[in-house]
Order: sequence, then C-alpha cells, then structure tokens
Amino acid sequence: MKLHKTALVLGLFALLLATACGEDEEGVNNGTNNGANNGGNNGGNNGGNNGGGPAVSPESPMGSFRIDTDTLSVTVPAGATSVALVIDGAGSNLILAQKITNPSGVAVMDWENDVYTNRTDATDGLYTVLIPNNPEVVLEPGVWTLQFLTDGSGFDATVEAVYKTDGLGSTIDFNLFFVGVDGLDAATAKAPGPFQDILGNVKAVYAAKGITLNFPEDAYIDITGADAEKYGKVDSFQEHAELFTLSGGHPEGRINYFFVGDISGEGGFELLGLSPGVPPGPVGINGTERSGVSVNMTDFGADDAVIEIIMAHELGHHLGAFHTTERNGAALDPDGISGSDHLSDTPNCPDSADANGNKRLSAAECAAEDGGNLMFWSPANDSRAVTDGQATVWKGNPVTK
Repeated sequence: MKLHKTALVLGLFALLLATACGEDEEGVNNGTNNGANNGGNNGGNNGGNNGGGPAVSPESPMGSFRIDTDTLSVTVPAGATSVALVIDGAGSNLILAQKITNPSGVAVMDWENDVYTNRTDATDGLYTVLIPNNPEVVLEPGVWTLQFLTDGSGFDATVEAVYKTDGLGSTIDFNLFFVGVDGLDAATAKAPGPFQDILGNVKAVYAAKGITLNFPEDAYIDITGADAEKYGKVDSFQEHAELFTLSGGHPEGRINYFFVGDISGEGGFELLGLSPGVPPGPVGINGTERSGVSVNMTDFGADDAVIEIIMAHELGHHLGAFHTTERNGAALDPDGISGSDHLSDTPNCPDSADANGNKRLSAAECAAEDGGNLMFWSPANDSRAVTDGQATVWKGNPVTK
C-alpha cells in the first residue's frame, strides 16, 4: 500500500502570520506540519536488503536503495551517540520511514501499529531521519533496519549516514546569511546593537540547557547582486529551496540562518520563519534544498522579541524537535494540523482546553500546559521554556559538538 497526499500534509515546519486568511488567535498560525499518523493508507511492500558500513561524515555515502521495495540496513558502530540518515531522491513524492527496528528486533517507529518512540513524519524532497530523537531510545550497536513508504510507484534514493561518536554535545556553530534586509548586512550585524541583542537572547534560551550557540567571525555573510534581488522577498516554497542552496561553498558542519526582507507562502500567508521538511534538517550539510532556517526580518527593530522566538523555535525543529501540541490538538479537527510530540517530559495541551469551541488550541488556552514551551505551535506567550528531553535531542544531533 501507499501513502496518499490527500490524507497527509507535507512536512513543513513554519510559523505563519495569519491575518491574510482570517486567523484571529494571537495573529499567528502554524505551517503545514502533520505527523504521518494522521490518516492515510499505511503498510508497505518491504523486502530485500541493502547493507552499508558505518559512515563518519557526509562525504561517506552508503549508496542507493529502492524506496518501497528495499529494506535499508544501517550498521551502527559501538560507541556511537546518534546517526542521521540523509535520504535524497524523493522529489515531489512523499517518503516515510514507516518502520525502524533496532538490532534487538524492537520497533522504535512503526506507523502501522502506532509506535512513535523515535518519531519521524512523511515529507517530500530531502528527508533526514535522526536516531535517536528521544532520550528513551538507546542507539544499540549493530544492524538497524528501516522500511519505507511512498505515495509514488517507488524510486531509487541515495543515503548518507552521519554518525556522532563523541557523546552529547554542547556547542553549535552557525553561518548567518543576510538577504535583502533594509539596514542590516554582515557588517552592521556584527556591531553592538539590536541584532546582537537578538542573538544574545536566542543564545540565552539554549544556554539555559547547557548549549552554546557560536557565531564565528566568518559566520556573517552577505548575499548580494541578483540573488539578493531575487530572494530578498521569498514568496514560494520553491524559492525557499533555492535560497537554502546558497549555503553551498560556505563552512560546513554548521547550521545556516537566512535573514530575509520578507517571506510569504502560497495562499497569502506571511511566514515568520521556516525550517523546511520534517525535523531534523540535514545535519550540517550545505547546498541542499533544506540546508537552513529562514527568518522574516520585516519587523526588525519593531518586534524583536518575536524574531527571537522564531529563531529559537525554528532552530529547535532543525535540530530534531516537534511541536509539543499542534494547533488542532489531538483530534479537534480531523482535517487540520493535529497531534503532539513524542517526548515523555514535554507537557501537552488537552483538547478539553478548547474553551471557545473553535477546534483550535490557542496559546492563551494552553498557557497552563505547554503554551510557554519554545516548541508550542504559537509564539504568542513569548514561549522560551525547554525540557530536558528536548535539550537531549539537540545535544545528540551530529551537528552539535
């Protein structure tokens, strides 16, 4: 059986300004983010075996395999902390690692049987699977297997395995790209002032959990000329994909922030920021359609607190975190964005909190639950709290040193 696009929303993590479509709750709406557990026909026709030895860098590809027929086998070496599998070839097809099984034969992800201990969601395009993305999952040495579904007829994909072998990390390096932002470029961003204040406050969110965000001297990069003209205002997901490829040729092993003059998406929404695909991003690999996080700087100097939350929130997605609660709760609207994350220590907002009965959980309605968590779907509560489980996922991402 296949995945069906009519039953799955493409994985895309964003915060949207919702006034364009009549949203009235905190002026913010969530982008198209939906777990693969929300509808759709499941199952898979899995067979074969395509083994691969351990890789230690993005330059050590495991080779190719056939989505929808092959089982991908990944040999995890002793002492590894995590592995990120970066899978390319889906194009416009949906792809989902519908079952992930550890060397002991225990499924940590099993879409057919509602097991999401190591959650991953369906997406199109470049797809990254992080194991573990939950402190309750142990990365056992040995052969892990992954079985895939697609909504297409099957396709050949390539995979790169990026291992983390040095334990939990504590430092993340960045590239900062400035694209068509009035009054802000690489030189002015380095100087003391509002932008440095924003960086300092974002750093404080992560420092509270022992993670240092590092912005090296060579991290400040101007996008100029025709690229600045074209991408100073990003108005489609295709342009977003093109924007992120501009990271190619710049220092790797870093996360790329793109600060742009304005962002709008299909349907009239203004996006506040975007981490493309499903968590996580492609772990420090540059030049791909998902090699970065974008931030809308339209309100720079006027509403910097929101910019701080957007930066910290989208970074959390890029490192592997999901929303604590989606805006339609667990089951308020079967056609909406629903669900919650898979970490045991993150609070979730119950559907019963929908006091006004509009089938949407607002930041105000969830203030006593998870409305103050950084990864709540709306930033309206100036949400900056982070749980130990979320921080452990981030520290275990291979991009964290």
